[in-house]
Amino acid sequence: MTIPFTIEGMRMAVEMQKAFDFEAEKLLIDDRIGAGERYLEKTYGEDWDFDINLNTFNIFSGILCLLAQKENATYDLATQKLGLSDSDAAGYGFTIPYALPLQWAAEYADILTAAWKRIIRRKREEKYESHLDDLREEADAFSSEELLPA
Repeated sequence: MTIPFTIEGMRMAVEMQKAFDFEAEKLLIDDRIGAGERYLEKTYGEDWDFDINLNTFNIFSGILCLLAQKENATYDLATQKLGLSDSDAAGYGFTIPYALPLQWAAEYADILTAAWKRIIRRKREEKYESHLDDLREEADAFSSEELLPA
């Protein structure tokens, strides 16, 4: 929805911000990120998290956010390449919702950033554990009695 830059448009924007339920929006974050994780797996494959630098990752930054890091581009170029609108990107938890009032933008971005970092760390820990299990199985097979000379 485009709001015209007029007095009436400004009134509409103020009313939209008054009606915005920040607490309810925060409850949707996990659902949005779950949808985003499925999108990333479909788009980039299972290892989509591999090249995300968690030390610099910030959902509020147009160059350090998830899509910018994945595409090695700005957020705008990444969404354009992927064919995502800002609304789509917000629905996947890649950015803050368009209707979010400015006074909550930084807090919401911090919550989103922390949530994505948890997801990425969990994925990496699961891969690490899986890899360790594979190594243990190989080591067990190598040291089993069947492989040792009689």
